[in-house]
Amino acid sequence: MAAGDDTTPTETPTVTVAQLEALTAQMKQNEERLAQIQAENATLRAENASLVQARNRYRAPVPPMQSFDTPPLTGATGAALGQELPTLRKRLEAMELLLARLPGVAPPITKSAPNCYADTPFTDAIALVEMPKKFIVPSMKMYDGTTDPDNHIASTSNACSQRQ
Repeated sequence: MAAGDDTTPTETPTVTVAQLEALTAQMKQNEERLAQIQAENATLRAENASLVQARNRYRAPVPPMQSFDTPPLTGATGAALGQELPTLRKRLEAMELLLARLPGVAPPITKSAPNCYADTPFTDAIALVEMPKKFIVPSMKMYDGTTDPDNHIASTSNACSQRQ
């Protein structure tokens, strides 16, 4: 053989038939285990997809609510809203007049000036009386209807007379 001749036989490991059969059996077991794991993986993916879909159903973005003070702006422009304002005021005044005419309904409380308390339902003789600075409203129990009303009246008048 020549020096440049690459046809020299190389040493090959000797593998016996028993080793080949053992490796083949191990490879079959690995393939079976791989098929089992792939089947479990497919079922877990399907279960996960259904859970994600159920979760996303509750995570849908909710559009923000419109204010109750302003009418919905669907199809209406600023000019159209400006034209509706006087009609809305007229309707509101008509509703207030209807409410004022209902029997048994007290008239709405009005204010005589912007920075004052609401007008009092009492006459001027009562409303203009100044209370003493030391006046304290006595603490009285509400009548519950289970005891004698005369005893309740007596205890209430006694509490009032002690404060004077």
